Amino acid sequence: MDLKNELSEPSRFVGSMAERRLQESIYESECMRLPEMPSIRSAGAFVQNPTDVRANVNRLLLSRRNAPLDERTLGGPALPAYLRNAVIALGNFDGFHVGHQAVVLHAIALARARGVAAIVGTFDPHPVSYFKRNASPFSLTTLSQRQQLFLSAGVDAVFVFPFDEALACATPGEFVGKCLADLGGVVTGTDFAFGRSRTGTIAALAELGAKQGLSCSAVAPVSADGDVVSSTRIRQALARGDCAAATKLLTRPFSIAAMLRLSTEFEPTKSGTAASIDFGPFVRPKAGFYDVLVCGRDRCSKGVAHVKLSANEPQIDLVELVIHGSSQWTDRELVDVRFIKYIRVL
Repeated sequence: MDLKNELSEPSRFVGSMAERRLQESIYESECMRLPEMPSIRSAGAFVQNPTDVRANVNRLLLSRRNAPLDERTLGGPALPAYLRNAVIALGNFDGFHVGHQAVVLHAIALARARGVAAIVGTFDPHPVSYFKRNASPFSLTTLSQRQQLFLSAGVDAVFVFPFDEALACATPGEFVGKCLADLGGVVTGTDFAFGRSRTGTIAALAELGAKQGLSCSAVAPVSADGDVVSSTRIRQALARGDCAAATKLLTRPFSIAAMLRLSTEFEPTKSGTAASIDFGPFVRPKAGFYDVLVCGRDRCSKGVAHVKLSANEPQIDLVELVIHGSSQWTDRELVDVRFIKYIRVL
């Protein structure tokens, strides 16, 4: 399938629960609701009319959307009745780009056809972070960002599989038997691998799943401009300052959720406010100046961001901001900084 150029209808970005990373736990503790941003659309036309499809969802499922996130572990508690036989889209989904959206939308369409719940299962921390503890920051999204993007796409619940030693060492059979118990279907990308040393293949997933009544589907990659869409490709676009390419593949601007620190050197004026944010776990875009949109709880303002990167100490990387306009911003306010366009080098 090939990616079209249009962006989608806007959706909401909401923080939700305490997570492992400090920046995310600070963000989520406020249950922050940020203004609208471009987000999900049907990449593969799996769900041609989401409104009609969602209208058929059981009311019990809808009533539980206020607490949709569940942490699942090996040998954890059984699924609640309303999620049994659900269809789960399984993957890391960092960035939740158009290829990931195709997987999730296929799971939603399959679930609606069966009259069951649609779930996304994701992993935290990312397996790369677990196996390479000193890896450079690479995240395109935090867990809470992904959660809300999943819900905006139309799923009924989000499962988080803690990627720890137990999960890393689980055999493919243990993973399917314990983590996917009581489910009715699983949908992945064609490159999905699981189990100890990534020994679980799509074929193994189908064989193991069949033994417990679990159907398996693999969704083909989405291509754009002749190449497969991937999180790596988006990181590469950001590394060269190509915000337009990243936005196209993500279907929304790349954004950093962080705590705003007002400058102690420059007082806010009618023309703007000087501030900064830390990168935290996010991938670093190309150093230089960007047009950005800074969004708080109830407002958005245009601004200019100066991305300053150190040579060997990513923990001190930061984004200096000049936020245009007379809006009153406060120190330690939680914001979403959306990267719109690269302006120039340092």
